[in-house]
Amino acid sequence: FGATGLAGMALGAILIGVSAKPATVSAATTSDGAVVVHLGLSAFSTTAVMVPLGGKLDFVDDSNIPHQLTYGVWNNGQTQLATPANAPALNNRAISSGSFEIGPFTTAGTYHILCVIHPGMELTVTVP
Repeated sequence: FGATGLAGMALGAILIGVSAKPATVSAATTSDGAVVVHLGLSAFSTTAVMVPLGGKLDFVDDSNIPHQLTYGVWNNGQTQLATPANAPALNNRAISSGSFEIGPFTTAGTYHILCVIHPGMELTVTVP
């Protein structure tokens, strides 16, 4: 195989690693076109999603673990709560099974959602 082949494989692996980015769009949507985000034990299924202007977001709790969602971010183990102007209602919404939908997102921007129970559990929603 030789040094050239090994160098090529190493370069290929590096290029794949550099080009790989976290998911920015959820793969699934509901029948009404809402972007689906699954909640695991202590994390969202993705850290970032894109929701079209006027679109909705559907949270599905697959873990049957209690979560409490609101707007904000985790910073050094502390919550920094902040509800953006014109954001769909999401005031400490509790979920421990099943699903719920928020939206529509009628204003373009970036929205940060966290679970106040699980440190570091954050989701960035981008509305172009």
